[in-house]
Amino acid sequence: MTAPLNTPESFSTDDNSLSREQINKNWLCDESELLTHLLPLATLSDSNASQVSRTTQKLITVSREKHLAQGGLEAFLQEYDLSSQEGVVLMCLAEALLRIPDNMTADRLIQDKLGSGEWSSHLGQSPSFFVNASTWGLMLTGGMVALDQSSNTIKTLLNRMVNRSGEAVIRTILREAMHTIARQFILGSTMPDAIKRSLETDNQQSLYSFDMLGEAAISSQQAQKYFDAYSQAIAKLAAAFPISGDAMALPANRPGISIKLSALHPRMETSQRQRVLDEVIPSVIVLCEQAMQANIGVTFDAEESNKLDLQLDIFQAVFQHPKFLDWAGLGLAVQAYQKRALAVIDWLIILAGKQQKIIMLRLVKGAYWDTEIKQAQYAGLTSFPVFTRKENTDISYLACARRMAECHQLIYSQFATHNAQTIASVINIMQHSSTLYEFQCLHGMGKTIYDALLSESNHPYPLRIYAPVGDYQNLLPYLVRRLLENGANTSFLNQFADTNSDIQQLIISPEEKVSAILARNNDTSLAHPSISTPADLFKPERQNSVGLNLDSHQVLSDIEQSLAKKATLYRCGSLLNGKLTGDNPIHFARPDSNTIMTSEVLQANNQTIKEAVLLARSSQFDWQQTNIEVRIEVLNVVADLIEKDTQEFLRLLTSEGGRCISDAASEIREAVDFCRYYAVLASQQLSEPYTMSGPAGETNQLFNVARGVYYCISPWNFPLAIFTGQIAAALVCGNSVIAKPAHQTSAIAYHTVKLFHKAGTPSATLQLLTGDGQQITDQLLKHDCPDGICFTGSIHTANSIHNKIFKQHNIIVPIIAETGGLNCMIADSSTLPEQLVLDVIQSAFNSAGQRCSALRILYLQQELIDKFIPLLCNAMEELIIGLPNDPRSDIGPVIDQQSQKYLENYIVETMQYSELLLQMAIPIHLNQGHFVPPCIFLSDAEHLPKKEIFGPILHIVSYESDKLDDVIQQINSSNFGLTLGIHSRIQSTVSYIASRINAGNVYVNRNMISAVVGLQPFGGIGLSGTGPKAGGPHYLRAFTTERTLSINNAAIGGDTNLMSLGTLNSSETEDPTTHDLVGLSKEN
Repeated sequence: MTAPLNTPESFSTDDNSLSREQINKNWLCDESELLTHLLPLATLSDSNASQVSRTTQKLITVSREKHLAQGGLEAFLQEYDLSSQEGVVLMCLAEALLRIPDNMTADRLIQDKLGSGEWSSHLGQSPSFFVNASTWGLMLTGGMVALDQSSNTIKTLLNRMVNRSGEAVIRTILREAMHTIARQFILGSTMPDAIKRSLETDNQQSLYSFDMLGEAAISSQQAQKYFDAYSQAIAKLAAAFPISGDAMALPANRPGISIKLSALHPRMETSQRQRVLDEVIPSVIVLCEQAMQANIGVTFDAEESNKLDLQLDIFQAVFQHPKFLDWAGLGLAVQAYQKRALAVIDWLIILAGKQQKIIMLRLVKGAYWDTEIKQAQYAGLTSFPVFTRKENTDISYLACARRMAECHQLIYSQFATHNAQTIASVINIMQHSSTLYEFQCLHGMGKTIYDALLSESNHPYPLRIYAPVGDYQNLLPYLVRRLLENGANTSFLNQFADTNSDIQQLIISPEEKVSAILARNNDTSLAHPSISTPADLFKPERQNSVGLNLDSHQVLSDIEQSLAKKATLYRCGSLLNGKLTGDNPIHFARPDSNTIMTSEVLQANNQTIKEAVLLARSSQFDWQQTNIEVRIEVLNVVADLIEKDTQEFLRLLTSEGGRCISDAASEIREAVDFCRYYAVLASQQLSEPYTMSGPAGETNQLFNVARGVYYCISPWNFPLAIFTGQIAAALVCGNSVIAKPAHQTSAIAYHTVKLFHKAGTPSATLQLLTGDGQQITDQLLKHDCPDGICFTGSIHTANSIHNKIFKQHNIIVPIIAETGGLNCMIADSSTLPEQLVLDVIQSAFNSAGQRCSALRILYLQQELIDKFIPLLCNAMEELIIGLPNDPRSDIGPVIDQQSQKYLENYIVETMQYSELLLQMAIPIHLNQGHFVPPCIFLSDAEHLPKKEIFGPILHIVSYESDKLDDVIQQINSSNFGLTLGIHSRIQSTVSYIASRINAGNVYVNRNMISAVVGLQPFGGIGLSGTGPKAGGPHYLRAFTTERTLSINNAAIGGDTNLMSLGTLNSSETEDPTTHDLVGLSKEN
């Protein structure tokens, strides 16, 4: 370089670690507070603002004229926007039709989607020939059926043709129509095709950034495939665009390529950080070397916010690599809707200053907004990683543009936007920049606005088109995402193309909009009031549990260090009246290492059990009489205490329960949610009696009162959440509780009960008994008959307890039982295979398959078998079997040696009659633990398991498309009925299965585990349980009995409320009929 590039004085190039720290601080920071820092950067002077308004208005006016003349996909989206049923139908067809391999399923999809659309309402509504031709095509009127007098409406005609959709010609036409739509977004199915189209006359004025489009890799094989595609694409570009002359010297002046880093690695996750860096950086260096030799720019595409940290690590490593000291062709896409956007740009500026070379920076607004909001709410994060208002994102975009303008010597600015107001603002902000910058738009969208810009300006603004490349079948999910992003009514493209939209509304600056929000709200909050923060998701009823941001490297490191500390032996036992009691201590080893003892558990003896029963009986009435508000407050305090003790529970759950970190963190949240949810239910359902309507002079009320003493018997697989939920429900209803946890996880139970006592539960009201389950249950029943039992475990144990009670006490005791399941998933050929793979892995192998809801049998449509099984097995090989306290571990141990041996024997037995598709290897350093190799079997219907197999074992069985009823019958014949998964894009198929299946929880196009309290009440039918569902609105009533109180008020002189009706206000009209009915007269 001939002269050093200048870094602004506000930046220090000594170390950019402080800048990375600021990036992390902004991740989930307060939205309004951040905007107070961004607004000054985004705000224009009055004269500049006026200039921007004029430019915006001119751009929209000219663009509308060009839009009407050009038509194309923009006109198509305008007509079929996603507020219309037809727009959604097209989205569903585009997403699924081309990948469906069999005609029967394709016909079902066509009939399911097209039969419900009002297509005739769109005919002739647009001046675009493309739109009207497409509408006719979608109406399938190409002479396939004869018009007659009875078919006097287009809808009738369409319905007739849809009902005959088995005809191949309909299918062919629709597939071609989907190709036509896809072609509007995808430049070419191959790089040669894309390059050829880019060189067409209409496109020669534009630069291109080619994107070998694809979703994230889910296996090393897919990652290698994407790497090869990128490498071949660069080679094709190098051949098509040879270096020639000084004008082409800078990569910024040449075609470029966009790389999606998650396509180069199947585990682009913070938990796998070191592996990702070790494997991705060398791959990217190879691609960048290849691009550098061809003088082609490489830009890292923007992805979901949880991948940003890794992206920055990889970018820095490549940017600073000695091979690229003089190469100015590396770029990064930054999303303005992320709160970290400006901090990321500051960091990039420091990096560029240190290396004394330019960074290409593509500024986008962001394409995953709805996903970011939903995931933050589900994860219980402290805030959102993105802005909640479009206006706020626009402010961030302009603030980032200002910073890029200030540092134009270090940043080659690339502004990707289709918004006329944003374009005009950027031009104004960049007007004093001495270096060139460019705009970018998505292929097939928004080009008319840039045509207007170039036609109305003498300034040669470079335009680069972001051009997806690849086969249509695999890129349609991407197409749908673009439709969702740009086809919604709030999209600028939709509004500026609509001549009915007021231009004056479209030229309002984001600063004006934000000022109006502040004035309207009369406060300083700029977050969207209709989008609940994660903490307030369930308000006003309750506070959401706080989650751990496990996507943060710092959070994971802190957890890892905490769990790595050598733990002392946890001494625990029964809690009798709040005091540690028991004898004959038993030592329990960690599930991941039988040489490391985790707990010493004192066993409850007969005397302890007898005293526990007496204490529970004697204390129950006083607890029942305790004000309901006090009992509710106890649950809320318990929830707070569990949250405060998160680190200790993480240690206990990983060491004693063998739970991996992410599972342990989720279980802690579930326990907290149980407490707060049941507290809300108690307030709503138990605070006041229900008053019945009835005759005069009588009051009839229905009360829910405590049953008495409840035995709560919980399992080891959710030793905190299920244990806590059972106790919380029983206690808040006024029952006293004797809690019996699983023997293997007594320390977790002991620690939890102490928190219940600390929160205000009388020590006599809640007793804990530790020891052998059968012995304790036998002794309890010998001394007393419970008033109710809450049980989670095997169907055999539930029946045994129920029978013993009846035999010994000749009474039927209410039992709330959740007893596992033989859970199935049905997937037809319309499903997206990659999504199905991820959902199957989570459903079957999360928690080493030790979940009641875990997937055991996958019914897969025959046509998917050959494609799906290699995808699944390859993706499984990427999972890490490891120690529960290691953040890298995906699958941990099973609970004990007995479970291990049972599962190992089952695997050997199953190999005799089923094809073993995959058996993962257990790392040698884990040979001291109870690890079972995850296995996948291809079985036939006759050799499927008949009972629950509680471990990491999955059976796959194929079915023919026309045999769906047989599949449903097979599933129902097991008599289990806990969870069922359905993967299909055909709503009629989903409805058909869901209405006929015997299952308590049905999950569609997602995994079938991790039911959320208050959202997915959990529980089954048949051999899977009695109900009511845990975490649901009917659960508490099962812990109470109903009591009716009927009072004859007239017995003591009449009903005073009735007597007061004798005097009518002058405004009231007397109704003699009413007086007669209640037995009153005017004289009275």
